Amino acid sequence: MSAGGQTGTAQLFACGERRIEPGWASAIGHMRAHQYVALFDDATTAFMSGCGLTDQHLLDGGTSPFLTEMHVSYLRELRPGEKVAVLAQVLGHDERRGRVILIMQVAPGQNPAATCELAVVNMDLAQRRPCPWSPQQAAIWSRLAAGHAGLPVPPQAGRAIGPIAPVQDRQTSS
Repeated sequence: MSAGGQTGTAQLFACGERRIEPGWASAIGHMRAHQYVALFDDATTAFMSGCGLTDQHLLDGGTSPFLTEMHVSYLRELRPGEKVAVLAQVLGHDERRGRVILIMQVAPGQNPAATCELAVVNMDLAQRRPCPWSPQQAAIWSRLAAGHAGLPVPPQAGRAIGPIAPVQDRQTSS
């Protein structure tokens, strides 16, 4: 994915665009789940490097953001030939964690085709343990969060997969 970067004060961070390849389609003609995840992974890398959270100076400092959790919501089928763009919105951060939602769209202003909520933690690379953001990283998170604070939060943010009652329980409670 080619990255575009921040497009304005209250704009989402552009993480790149990509055309859906014919080889990415399943037997029923839509994009396979692992391709959504691969596009979101590419967008995560573009976001982290494009906004400066993983520039070479920070990597040389012995810390790096690690992805610790992701939740993908598939909202519409994507087919070969369609072009998608992925945008990032910072939902929050603290001294060592960040929360981001990636939004995959076919066209600007359209409902998303998919979203991917991410939990990110800064890690000490020598100890492999969470550590505080550097002052530079903290400033980047704060700037992005402030720029995104007035934007609507996608309804998929914070969702979880809930329990499903066993079939016999549902039949007796009807």
